[in-house]
Amino acid sequence: MKLKTFLFMVIAMLTIAFTSCSNEAKDLSGKWIIYSFELNGEKQQLVVSDITFEKQSDNSYSVNGYSGVNSYFGDVTISGTKIKPGTNFGSTKMAGDPASMTFEDNFLKCLTGATSAKLTNEDDTEFLEIKNDKDNSVLVFIRK
Repeated sequence: MKLKTFLFMVIAMLTIAFTSCSNEAKDLSGKWIIYSFELNGEKQQLVVSDITFEKQSDNSYSVNGYSGVNSYFGDVTISGTKIKPGTNFGSTKMAGDPASMTFEDNFLKCLTGATSAKLTNEDDTEFLEIKNDKDNSVLVFIRK
């Protein structure tokens, strides 16, 4: 009897250890602020921008935010570290200064073509990394 209890405790502890070390995107709900942006390995000059995730189902979120000049909206599906943007992304169509417009174009291309998302935690700060492998871009957000 004691052996069964011991084995159960070991299995439970291993399960907790492996799931807590995972960098899979878990619950992304809430507002995230831009922290960094890389395009083709080069850091981009940041423009104030954010993203908010609202959980719709187990692996589906509606998203909206500000991309530097305009507001945007859409939905994403997340499975493990894979992220798949929906086809209904849209944004307002205001004009801004050239640098902000270029940033926004690259930001939205990364987001709408995203291929992976992962959460990390450093010193009690949560980071969300969204990658677009096709465009070789990486957006990193910090939870607000």
